[in-house]
Amino acid sequence: MIGCSVRRLGASALLLAGLAAATAGAEPDAIARGDAAYARRGDGQQGGHAAPEPIGEAVAAYEEAVRVLPSRLEAHWKLVRALFFQGEYAVSDPTQKHAIFGHGVEAGRVAEAWLASSSGQTTLHGDPQVVAAILGGNPDATPICFWSAVVLASWGRGAGPMLALREGIAERLRHRAELVIALDPAFEAGGAHRLLGRIHAEVPRIPFVTPWVQRERALSELRRAFALAPDDPWNQLLLGMTLLELAPAERPRAIELLQGLATSSPRPDFIVEDIGVEQKARELLDRSEGG
Repeated sequence: MIGCSVRRLGASALLLAGLAAATAGAEPDAIARGDAAYARRGDGQQGGHAAPEPIGEAVAAYEEAVRVLPSRLEAHWKLVRALFFQGEYAVSDPTQKHAIFGHGVEAGRVAEAWLASSSGQTTLHGDPQVVAAILGGNPDATPICFWSAVVLASWGRGAGPMLALREGIAERLRHRAELVIALDPAFEAGGAHRLLGRIHAEVPRIPFVTPWVQRERALSELRRAFALAPDDPWNQLLLGMTLLELAPAERPRAIELLQGLATSSPRPDFIVEDIGVEQKARELLDRSEGG
């Protein structure tokens, strides 16, 4: 009887070890498959509209990775990034876009919860400098905070300004942008400075609700992003756009930036994104000429 029990325990241990090994092997493989599909996200694009298949494969693979081993933070932020691309570039219907961005927002919340837990915290709220000091040694902290904020901004844009304000989205975006700046101001070519700049440009300043909004800070943040990566198309587009909106005296500089984008060639690895930037630049130029 004892021998049988020992054999059963041994068999159970081997089974658990095998399952653990299979789980450990499946999750990196899923991330690798997601990375390969994400790298093909521009395949089959038409006029800046992404074909649904490559990015759909990426989302499915990253979701598998998150499901198999949820503590692997890399899988979380890559899922959020893929959902943002899918919603932004692979669908046209506003309802579908909003649903995909909503999925991304929820995935971002889960990612942030795992990040906080992995650092011995219950939340990422608090002074951005203090939180950044706690998270600073974690290589996944910056991409989790950045991409969660980006997809939240896209969801909030579709939800409308009043709901976004009521849900506290503007305040949360400001905090995450400042947190990413504290972690790595150069991440994604100064992406957090871009985000923070547009928050200060777009969010209405309402006493007791958004008293922190400063229009002058919009341009200072976008100039910081531009200084970090002057060749980045998004830095050029958003600085040009904001100059047109807030600095009429600098209109010639804004037009120069937008005209450069309108005649530029997309980067092979960012063909969908860069065509989208080029189209936005042309729209702004047309609007500015019409005005």
